[in-house]
Amino acid sequence: QMHQFYAKSRADKASLRRKYDRFRELTPLLAYKAQKQRDLDEVRLLEWRLLTQLSELQGKIKEIETTLAEYENIPLWKRLTMQAVGKNVETLREYRTIHECQIDGLRRELDVAKGRIDELVPEAAVPKDMRPEFQELKDEIQRLGGTRKIRELLAAEEDTNRQAFVQNRRLL
Repeated sequence: QMHQFYAKSRADKASLRRKYDRFRELTPLLAYKAQKQRDLDEVRLLEWRLLTQLSELQGKIKEIETTLAEYENIPLWKRLTMQAVGKNVETLREYRTIHECQIDGLRRELDVAKGRIDELVPEAAVPKDMRPEFQELKDEIQRLGGTRKIRELLAAEEDTNRQAFVQNRRLL
């Protein structure tokens, strides 16, 4: 019986050691993946803001082009009002040029952001079976009392003695 008890105890400890080692192996890996996912989320948010700015500028250019196309048909009093606030034909063309330069800059930034997204997607991807495995190991470790308790159990197993067997059999 004592040999069976020791064999079972060693098998349990070996299983616990494998689980603990795998948990320690997965913890930094998943933390790294979580950090990369946060970075990916930030870059996607930046991409969305850049696309929003780009569409706003394109809308402004379209508005300027329609105004320039219809400038001769706009009533005189409205043209005078536009000129009073600095929107005559020459300045509208300058505004269009400025907006086109801004759009070019935004497109360059978008290209950089898309390249960064393409880099981060594989880095942030977590294999399908890894997360449930980690969660299962984490639950098991919490059930056993945490990593400190497991380290104590594994350290105590290094020198097994007959007293553990006797206490387990409730002979004393």
